Amino acid sequence: MIFHASRLVVICVLLLGLHGYSTAQTEAEVKANYTKLEQLIDEKTWDEIRSQRNELTSQPDAHIRFERDFVRPDGRKAWASIYARMLRDPSGEARFAVLQVLDLTEQRRAQRALAISESRFRGIIENTGEVTLVIDLEGRISYANPKAYEVFGASATSLIGAKPLLFIHAVDRNEFGRALARTNTRPRETFRLTDIRLQASDVYLDVQFTGLGDAPGISGTVVTARITTDQVKAEKQLRLSEAKFSTVFHSSPDAVLILRQSDSIVVDFNTGFTRLLGYTREEAIEKLKTQNPSPLSEAEREWLLKKYSPKPLPSRRKPYFTSKS
Repeated sequence: MIFHASRLVVICVLLLGLHGYSTAQTEAEVKANYTKLEQLIDEKTWDEIRSQRNELTSQPDAHIRFERDFVRPDGRKAWASIYARMLRDPSGEARFAVLQVLDLTEQRRAQRALAISESRFRGIIENTGEVTLVIDLEGRISYANPKAYEVFGASATSLIGAKPLLFIHAVDRNEFGRALARTNTRPRETFRLTDIRLQASDVYLDVQFTGLGDAPGISGTVVTARITTDQVKAEKQLRLSEAKFSTVFHSSPDAVLILRQSDSIVVDFNTGFTRLLGYTREEAIEKLKTQNPSPLSEAEREWLLKKYSPKPLPSRRKPYFTSKS
């Protein structure tokens, strides 16, 4: 737009469209309909220009640039970048005001949509119960969610920019480092490690690595980890319990036989039972499975099921077994 004494001299029809006015107008109609500056530029914008009027008129190359939002006649909001300068005549006198307006509406909408998306992502990541890290291409932590600080027991100053291997137990560092390195050569693939222990801690993690070095805003590896400390401890206790049972089971001088309750299939027996009946454990597991595997008679099986049912019947009986011979 070019104005002289606050009257419109030249206007681009695109500016009319930005303000929500019809662009199907002749130059004469435009000049007749929009004679005053205030009809196209709101008072707040015009005040901004007038506040720097002395600078614009006194300096040959002076100009101002600022951004404004405004409401169009149809109620929709629009954003614009406004550039203003003076156009001088051959004598150097400032005779015309030139305003250039850049429509920023779509750009601002895209920025707002991006901000909402990032806010949603951050809200999910920062409130999840899992550890989330982003490790950059130099192998340093560039992002950590609150759960990571809690689990690692680190402050923001000590975690961001640090090498993640410093927080991993020495026993698991090589494996962790190899998995992290693989994500650089095999992007978009996910690698998993289980029972990774933290340094100077009894905390164990189930860790997943996904290389996203080509993803804008990430450019690194996303590491997510689930705490499995209770699971690891339970599995250790189970293995210990099984080892104790196995020792007692196989070393007992008494004959011990384990049968499946539903059909009396032989599950296992110890060396005491081998001495009693002559069957080796291997023979029972491989052979007796397909040949009426129980050394008990049908009557003995029924008696055992009744005796050890949820409501056992009081009974005293000596079962009879058939030996290998």
